[in-house]
Amino acid sequence: MRSDGGSGEFGIPARDLGAKEESMRATILVCVLALAACEPSGAGARPDVGAPDDAELSTPDAFAQGADASAALPDEAAAGPEAPPPSDAAVADPDTSPKGPPCTWSHVDSGITASLNGVWAFSPTSAWAVGDQGSILHWDGSQWTPVVSGVTSVLLSVWGTAENDVWAVGFSGAILHWDGTAWSKDSTGVTNRFLAYVWGRSATDLWAVGEDGTFLHWKGSGWVVVTKPFPSGTMTSAWGVSSNDVWAGGSGGVLAHWDGTAWTTVDSRTTVPLEGMWGSGPADIWAVGNYGTILHYTGSSWSDLSTGSGWFMGVWGSGPDDAWIVGTTTFRHWDGTAWTALAQTIPSMYEISGTSATDVWAVGANGEIQHCGP
Repeated sequence: MRSDGGSGEFGIPARDLGAKEESMRATILVCVLALAACEPSGAGARPDVGAPDDAELSTPDAFAQGADASAALPDEAAAGPEAPPPSDAAVADPDTSPKGPPCTWSHVDSGITASLNGVWAFSPTSAWAVGDQGSILHWDGSQWTPVVSGVTSVLLSVWGTAENDVWAVGFSGAILHWDGTAWSKDSTGVTNRFLAYVWGRSATDLWAVGEDGTFLHWKGSGWVVVTKPFPSGTMTSAWGVSSNDVWAGGSGGVLAHWDGTAWTTVDSRTTVPLEGMWGSGPADIWAVGNYGTILHYTGSSWSDLSTGSGWFMGVWGSGPDDAWIVGTTTFRHWDGTAWTALAQTIPSMYEISGTSATDVWAVGANGEIQHCGP
């Protein structure tokens, strides 16, 4: 109800109301209701400026809510009711449940029974897998096909920069190169130690690491042995951001960092072998290994997020909120907040690689190949 400096309701002096007060109140109420009923639909409504839908935010008429008719004034009624603020029920709580993986895993026939130890995906129509007995397979977008390697020894890792520049490493210091036509052996001078992993940033900056702390560096012509930062230990994984920011992990929880000049050891806070390594950037790097070991680097130090169970062999992701770990009988997915184990039982997988969140390959025991797609 409005007050006008001593006047009665609706601007009529109090001394003139007398017995007519109730009659006038009823008459005005009837007029107000009649005007509101005749008002065209949409009249008086607030223009759409991004407010919630009608189902979430209603603007009921004051009278429909059982309000006292005397609380509405003629000029206020003509202006139309004002929308109330949205209720708490109209504001959805943030979804804190784990995000599901962006792809689904399924078996893809490899055509062989030899274990596959390494995989590298270049595009949806080109990927390579290597394994026991010198096995090399190529994916062309529709099937995996054997390719002659020229060796019978175990191959452990494969990585490349282009369709015609792919490297594979393995036992007896073997290093093979694919030039787009055929695989050929490359000389390293290392024949009494196995090479466990190959990785690089470009065609002129690659690393091969392996047994007894072996570090080999390719700069475009010839592999060069680089001084190791410790007396012994087998290096089994590597990943880097740039030519002066490369990490390597291995047996006994050994972690080493390359700064462009030399390798130095870094405390990993674990003694279990580190089998796989991958990162989305200099402040987001993962290392995984035996006994459910999961280490995470955030730019200044490594933290331990280990599960305490499981044998983790490889890790790869498409970004900071999408990463996978493979190992014995399980896949684990990182959604940016937590690692979640898939319910399905998976054969033992040894390595993982992909081109996007919906194009991921994993290889493992007895020629097993799994693909994660849409």
